[in-house]
Amino acid sequence: MEFFLPNDVDSLSYQLVVMLNNQEKLRAMAHQNYSAALQMSMPQIIREYIHSFDMQQRVQMLKNFSRLRRSRNHSPTRRWMMRQVQKNMSWDHNSNQSKGI
Repeated sequence: MEFFLPNDVDSLSYQLVVMLNNQEKLRAMAHQNYSAALQMSMPQIIREYIHSFDMQQRVQMLKNFSRLRRSRNHSPTRRWMMRQVQKNMSWDHNSNQSKGI
């Protein structure tokens, strides 16, 4: 496993160049990825992707909800937007339950 300094583009690019110039390391990584892929079924991979996208959508929805809660109370559209976000949150939850996710 190779590491680079966080928030340092030069460190990342250096590690990438070193890795791409090492054919033995690239072969070993390809073999490891292939072996890992063989251990997962296609339905399992699809479930993982759907779960990941669903979590990303939920996090974004919660960020929007949080932003609305911090907004000024006298904003004319605040109540309407809060209802829309709450409605979307409950719809996503109910639809995922019916899918068995």
